[in-house]
Amino acid sequence: MSGTADGSFATPTVVSQSAEFVCVRATQKVANHYKVKSVPAVVFTDPDGDEICRAPFLDESSLQKAMKTALEKYRNQPVLWKSEAGSTPKKLLVVGFDDEAGEALKVLEDRSIVKFHDRCEFVRLPARKDGEEAKKWGVTSFPAVVLCDPSQENPEKSPIEKLLGKKPTGAVKLAIQRALAKVEKK
Repeated sequence: MSGTADGSFATPTVVSQSAEFVCVRATQKVANHYKVKSVPAVVFTDPDGDEICRAPFLDESSLQKAMKTALEKYRNQPVLWKSEAGSTPKKLLVVGFDDEAGEALKVLEDRSIVKFHDRCEFVRLPARKDGEEAKKWGVTSFPAVVLCDPSQENPEKSPIEKLLGKKPTGAVKLAIQRALAKVEKK
């Protein structure tokens, strides 16, 4: 949040490492919002403003350590796929049908979506055009991601949203946010 007198932010190593970040010197209003109690401190957030981590720092070394910690927490992570849907009523059911290359569902591993993983149950089903699972879920093209409320008796019959074809990360993230709002509202 606040710089130090020793110029930790201006050292060549920190300048190089900070290319991964958008660095902003915060106002008192921002410090109050994030409840910063002591300075100098850094607060790392994702693009949505959700806090990733925070750390006090006194010198270049502690600032570099804080930056490394933030990058370790805000990174792409694999999805923990199941092969069939369970019954976790408070979690969003995310059913994925991949493309032939098996790479399209990797969008769900993006660091901007990872923060939602603990609020979702991920199920990967076979992507066969005339397959039983595809028919059951109303999927006619691949890849596909079907977002459902698992508390529904037959979630496949009333999906919250269906994403057909390869979608950009931002579109998938927004769809997940909308679906989570509906599932968690109950």
